[in-house]
Amino acid sequence: MGINYKTAEIISEFTNRGLFKECDSVLDMGDMDLNLNFDQIKTLCETYNLKFDASLFNRSKHFPERPRVSSSMFWKTIGLNTCERMDINAIKRDDNDKTNVIIKDLNFPLDQQNLYNKYNIVTDFGNNEHPFNIVEAYKTMHKVCKKNGYLIVQQALMGGNGFYQFDHCTIDSIAAVNSYSIIFSCFLINKDNEIFSTQLDKKVLKILNLNEIKNIYMMYILKKNNSEDFKFPYQGRGKQLDVKELYSLKTIFKSQNSEDIHLPTNNESITNKNLIKIFFKRILKKLKINFK
Repeated sequence: MGINYKTAEIISEFTNRGLFKECDSVLDMGDMDLNLNFDQIKTLCETYNLKFDASLFNRSKHFPERPRVSSSMFWKTIGLNTCERMDINAIKRDDNDKTNVIIKDLNFPLDQQNLYNKYNIVTDFGNNEHPFNIVEAYKTMHKVCKKNGYLIVQQALMGGNGFYQFDHCTIDSIAAVNSYSIIFSCFLINKDNEIFSTQLDKKVLKILNLNEIKNIYMMYILKKNNSEDFKFPYQGRGKQLDVKELYSLKTIFKSQNSEDIHLPTNNESITNKNLIKIFFKRILKKLKINFK
């Protein structure tokens, strides 16, 4: 799918807020395109006070012709130095694009340990639904992202073109069992090739005329809070190793919140006292205070 204008706006806004100020490296899952024309890129840079280097975006003057400018050119513009992509093959692009494409079949486990915990930002802009082994693709994302790094996911709820389309709770469930913080989430709705964002709430879908909508995507910015192995979510059952640790996944409008986390909730196995203990343990952990 690549990076569209609305996605680029959201990332640029969070860049201005300082969310990525400690970040220096990014890996895009898939050899992603930047799906903007030259004027849109220039306007984006002017709007968000980004340094505009016209030489990086020559191919965008011919948009939507392919090959297009790579997503790495956008990341360089917001100030990242190491900008790489991972795919089963590489697209032949403009000679100005010297960025690296790591050749990898995402259906299989990542065995390149030099890539483990390497990147501050790892993205899935509509790529991980194309390998049939989608779980392995998300395990790879988790492996290559540094602790305290960010995972940006944009996946189709409706109108995608891969093997899979997601339920509204899919990414929430992955975040819950892996203790990812949810920094931001929204729906991206494509009507007449104009994309607008709205709160990630199923009630929004009820007021749309879906016959007029081309695509609906969910976009998340997640923060990886620990270096533990990737855990599989079970729908309505929490994580694999502790089926008693259930989560409430009532999706709310999170974009105005600085950070959301999931706490286990189960009236039968977790008392209010234990729930409060878990809550304060999470808070104190962020403050790096041991709590037993």
